[in-house]
Amino acid sequence: MNGFFFVILLYKYFDMSTIELKQELHDIINNGDDKFVQLFYDMATSYFVQIKKDKMIAESEKDIE
Repeated sequence: MNGFFFVILLYKYFDMSTIELKQELHDIINNGDDKFVQLFYDMATSYFVQIKKDKMIAESEKDIE
């Protein structure tokens, strides 16, 4: 199981606080190889781009109404 999904499982099943989750993610990133760090970065940036697009779509739909 890769580290990212392990953290998600920890968060979901053991109700980790946001601070604990961030610390665990930092540890995973610091211990990850170059490929993992690049994949994690790509995933995170894609997520934020999609959130921005979703927000723009929601605002456009609101303007249309």
